[in-house]
Amino acid sequence: PQSPRVVLACLLMFSLQLIVSGCGSTTTTTGYEARGLYNKTPVSTAAFIGRPVVLVSWATWCRECEKELKRLGEFSTSKEAEGVVIVAVNLDIDAPRSEIDKKLKGSGLEKAELWSDPKNGFKRFFGAIGVPTTVVLARDGTAVGSFAGAVDFEQSELQEALTSAKKSK
Repeated sequence: PQSPRVVLACLLMFSLQLIVSGCGSTTTTTGYEARGLYNKTPVSTAAFIGRPVVLVSWATWCRECEKELKRLGEFSTSKEAEGVVIVAVNLDIDAPRSEIDKKLKGSGLEKAELWSDPKNGFKRFFGAIGVPTTVVLARDGTAVGSFAGAVDFEQSELQEALTSAKKSK
């Protein structure tokens, strides 16, 4: 068995690595794949090369996610979101469609891409540590920001990631 100090040191190092990698990360993420939420057709971030993207993971059982979806919906109609692809990625394994629809109702995400990822490839691909997680992709598919938990789309770090994503070529 590991001593509590060794376990704590490992957890602290892992947490620090996640924090550092989430701020200004430059991981190419053009290969993330999921399915359309309702039509189940294959989808990929590769389809959005040339456009900045904001992806937000969510689940029906997540307490923060309902508010996060509404914030994302508000952001999607804002001036800052012009030219940005908005993707809401549901991670439920087997939630009834009625529960999913209930969470989405009134969110304002009518123009957003709605994806399903029940195997949570989102977590593995983007290194997400919880739900919701927001990831900002630059035009070339590079992750320029990753934010765990509910976010305020006006917070400076997220705005900086969006500015970077929009300026990229």
